[in-house]
Amino acid sequence: MKTLIESIKINTISFESGDTNVYVNAILSKEKLSYPSDLIISYTDLNVIINKLQQQNPDEDISTFFDEEKMYDGSTYYKLNSSKYSNTNFQVNYLEFTNKVKQIRA
Repeated sequence: MKTLIESIKINTISFESGDTNVYVNAILSKEKLSYPSDLIISYTDLNVIINKLQQQNPDEDISTFFDEEKMYDGSTYYKLNSSKYSNTNFQVNYLEFTNKVKQIRA
């Protein structure tokens, strides 16, 4: 079966400490088609993405680009904006996600 996406261009990554979900806003591409999408991934998948971004940006420490904001309940909200570093586009076939990527369209 062919993959649903070939490449991802990360716009933002955000999550809250204590939450089990990580939210990724990205542009997904396959062949000549591209479309904006929001993904919900696990922390394990976040580590896969951060490792890939770090490999593509070896002169920069990606973890320093996360902005932190204290929340009212004492947790911390983290947000990574891709405008702070250079290479945010990568091929999906090199990545192993813990959950299969699904596409839902109407």
